Amino acid sequence: MSGPRVAELLNHLAHRGDVLKSLEEGHSDSREIANKADKSRSSVDRDIRLLKDDGYVKEYVGDYQLTQFGRFALQV
Repeated sequence: MSGPRVAELLNHLAHRGDVLKSLEEGHSDSREIANKADKSRSSVDRDIRLLKDDGYVKEYVGDYQLTQFGRFALQV
């Protein structure tokens, strides 16, 4: 893993780790994640968009799931 990719991973974990953890625990829509992570829904929507753009999360008809890379990020 290269330097910029590691920095990106650490940034996501620092700022969006609660969203990743909520997805790992089975919460799949932004309302559930917002409640679990104690964040506003707009913050969660933004976090999910960024996580999707970077390959940590994928969307299935309005529900979200971790990708393999997202699961790996939580193990780190």
